[in-house]
Amino acid sequence: MSQLPDTPQPAPAKPIDLTSDPTVGWAIFVLDAIACLFWAYTITTLFVFDVLRYLAERSVPDYVWLLDFKVVLFLGIAAFAAFFISKLDLVFWSMYILAFPLVLLFWKIPKHVFKTGSLNIIFYFIFTVIGFFRSLKYNIFASFISVASAMIVLLSSSKPMLYAASTCLGGLLLAILASRIISVLKPGDTFIVFRKVMNWWQDATLKKIAEDTDFRQFALMNPDDRAVQQQLSNVEFGLLSNRVMLFSAKSLRAYQNSGVTAVSGVFVTTFLFVITTVFFTLIYYAVYKIDAANYCFTGEPSGFAFFALSFKAMFFTTINELNPTTILAQSVNIAQNFISLFIGVIFVSIIFTSRNQVLSYQLDETIKRLQDDGQAIECAIFGRYQINSMDELMNELRRLKAGGLMIAEFFTKRL
Repeated sequence: MSQLPDTPQPAPAKPIDLTSDPTVGWAIFVLDAIACLFWAYTITTLFVFDVLRYLAERSVPDYVWLLDFKVVLFLGIAAFAAFFISKLDLVFWSMYILAFPLVLLFWKIPKHVFKTGSLNIIFYFIFTVIGFFRSLKYNIFASFISVASAMIVLLSSSKPMLYAASTCLGGLLLAILASRIISVLKPGDTFIVFRKVMNWWQDATLKKIAEDTDFRQFALMNPDDRAVQQQLSNVEFGLLSNRVMLFSAKSLRAYQNSGVTAVSGVFVTTFLFVITTVFFTLIYYAVYKIDAANYCFTGEPSGFAFFALSFKAMFFTTINELNPTTILAQSVNIAQNFISLFIGVIFVSIIFTSRNQVLSYQLDETIKRLQDDGQAIECAIFGRYQINSMDELMNELRRLKAGGLMIAEFFTKRL
């Protein structure tokens, strides 16, 4: 009896790797570019000047009137684009563009930070995020006050409202400067959250180890038993905890010696410079709306003129197109000059005062705690499992073909 030839089996389908598809890569690049342009235009128009009107007045002045209908124009472009993409893509694109600041903050920046592979940058990013969330209530309140005051300055023509908004912006700026000065003189413990997390990890590890017995004899008798597998998992968890804590202590020591904490002074100073320039741009504009006679100007001042005045005042100079003339406007200008001087003092204090010594002491304490926690887990492992060294433990886990040993070996090689 003849045998039928074997029917060829179809090859298994390969999973689609979206990251390797050049079309998807270009689509994400274009979407990021559109989102950046959208938010750059929105922020610039709200807080500095109308970019489209500025360009139109210098290129096609006869058609500037069309900008009065730019909302309708943008909606028309969106409606036209909707004909060429699906509803799901349209919703995704719209949500992505509107939420792009959050995407940038919580996905793209962390992704690129961790892709650098530099532990110093990763630690700096982690401690910065921890510091932000420790002051979350203050940050939310300050953001609300600044945005509300900015909206009042840009949209309101009521003099009492403009005075109140300007006062809020000035008071908020002084509060930010005061908090920076206090942090220089008495820096907070940035690493306390990190120590608490590691302390919780140590307690959980010691609890798991205390519940176990000698895992080796049971593993040899019945390696597939669920209870035995749970014991092996506990042993692997204890080994991994020990390796991670010792590795973190070593990496933090390298972070401490790298000088990254001193470089943070540059970022703090840059932030204070930018926020002072933006706040005083709004205050100058509010003073102008209260009474245009507060300034001497050659032509109708644009939003960029107030920004230029604020930027120049940070360097104790002014611009010819817009000069403060009354006591109110000159007082605001002088106040910005003094604040600019204080920012310079803060920068010097961050770099050369004892602040870095305090941060170094806090890092020393954190490193010592990590080393002590790692050693405590090691001693618990030795006592519970009758092991003489961590190498012996790893050899036993290799013999028992423990699944999670690869991660522990990764950290062991870097100790």
